[in-house]
Amino acid sequence: MDLVEQKIFTGLRHPWETSRVEAVKALTRNILPQGRPARVLDLGCGDGYVAEQVFGGSPEVTAALVDVYFTDDAVADMESHGGRFTFHCSLEEVGEEKFHTIMMLDVLEHEENDLALLRRVTDRLADNGAILLTVPAFQSLFSRHDEFLRHFRRYSLGQLTSVAKDAGLVPEVSGYLYTSLLLPRLLAVALQRMGITGSLETKGVGGWNCGPLVTGLISGYLALENSILIALARMGIRPPGLTAWTLCRKQR
Repeated sequence: MDLVEQKIFTGLRHPWETSRVEAVKALTRNILPQGRPARVLDLGCGDGYVAEQVFGGSPEVTAALVDVYFTDDAVADMESHGGRFTFHCSLEEVGEEKFHTIMMLDVLEHEENDLALLRRVTDRLADNGAILLTVPAFQSLFSRHDEFLRHFRRYSLGQLTSVAKDAGLVPEVSGYLYTSLLLPRLLAVALQRMGITGSLETKGVGGWNCGPLVTGLISGYLALENSILIALARMGIRPPGLTAWTLCRKQR
């Protein structure tokens, strides 16, 4: 969850969040060294939910979680609970170490100069490491929801992989997630442009309150859809979706 949305969090995770965790698990499953210590950087980690769900059960993984919206008090509170994660307000606080895996999940759209940031992050990637990038897809879907989340832009898959290559990365596999959410988003944008707005534009995923049963059903459906889309992407078939992603290695 973006920390912008945390103040309105109802305590129930949005199906988009829970299904995205399953997608990240699938995409990162085979990129960490097996049975050996591994370091992960989650840049723009939000409230840390994804990192905890994906890596919390792997005792060999330690992670540095970075978000510019962390406060010093919040960092001190989170680190007081111990664990294998450290929390930082900036990339500079992490130091100069290299990481086996880097995640930048819906981060680049927050940066006016996305290429400059990605080049800095690429320098932190170990030679045999991988970086997972996700971004909201298609500039034509830019809405007040994007403004609420402080986005500069949305991306096509081609634009995302182009930025990755310019930063010195080699995309190994790329694709989209959430194909079924394209039409609802298109309708929401159309209504907005007609002067009709909805709660999604101001609440985002933090305001989800549809109950455990509905949440579980929708989350299960979206997780299944994403698993199919990832399998298709690995075969070179890339149906459009609401999120674009690419898994990259550092250019040798």
